[in-house]
Amino acid sequence: MSGYSLGALLGTNQSFDDLPQAGALPSGWQSSAFDQASFFLVAGVHSSAWGLVCHAFSTGLAQPGFSFAYGGTQPFFSQVQTHTLRARFWFRAGGADSGSYTARLWTSSLAANEWVLPADGMLHAFDLAGLVTSHGLFPLFQVARTGGHSQTSTWWLDDVLVEADPIPLVPGWDLKRTGRWMGYAERSGSAKMFVGAGAVAQGFQLSLSWLSDSHAAQLNEWWQEQHRLVFHENSADPEAVMICRLGGSRQPVWKRVTGESDRWEGTLTLEGLTGGELSFR
Repeated sequence: MSGYSLGALLGTNQSFDDLPQAGALPSGWQSSAFDQASFFLVAGVHSSAWGLVCHAFSTGLAQPGFSFAYGGTQPFFSQVQTHTLRARFWFRAGGADSGSYTARLWTSSLAANEWVLPADGMLHAFDLAGLVTSHGLFPLFQVARTGGHSQTSTWWLDDVLVEADPIPLVPGWDLKRTGRWMGYAERSGSAKMFVGAGAVAQGFQLSLSWLSDSHAAQLNEWWQEQHRLVFHENSADPEAVMICRLGGSRQPVWKRVTGESDRWEGTLTLEGLTGGELSFR
């Protein structure tokens, strides 16, 4: 993927910043460390105040690691059966002598797409994608040590964003960045948008044209359901990301392109949920 994109965020607090204490995992995450490995919060992994570190001992445990299974209100687009999953995250392993590591995007409870992660002691950004035809409670995303089980190893994970059904966007020339001072602000129903006191909630406004029937319906569904979204301003830059919702008082895509029966145009108002960090609720 390149350029702009927008996807439905799965889960919350993948930055791990809002965890109440060390040894607690955010909703949807599970550890397979058991008694032969330990995990805890640590500062300075990437951009977050806290990241997650796993220390696996040389006791033969096959695959210590962490997995994310999403069981909340489903943000998957309701009009398709096959969904694209996308996972962006930062990872660092202690070194080549600490074993081998694998990231997985599960396509069912029994099958997954796998990628080998480098163990060179350096912090790397990853952008992985795969297809899933079901979205049950099986692990959707997983990082684990898969080799070198006789060795003690340490590795770090931070700023994980797992999203569903991302749409590539081609905005018009009138793309503009917005921002406003915010505290608590009411959204639809009981949902709240939160930004720390005195922070600026970033946002974007962009016009789109020549959208397919499917993409038009998907954007309108995201607006109607007020799903949390992941906006990538530049897919080549892993830092250029914003957690947001679609704002506005009407559906963002409502007008057909003149003379076209199956192409749509509209304006997206992306309202940032934070002051720029990935600590969101």
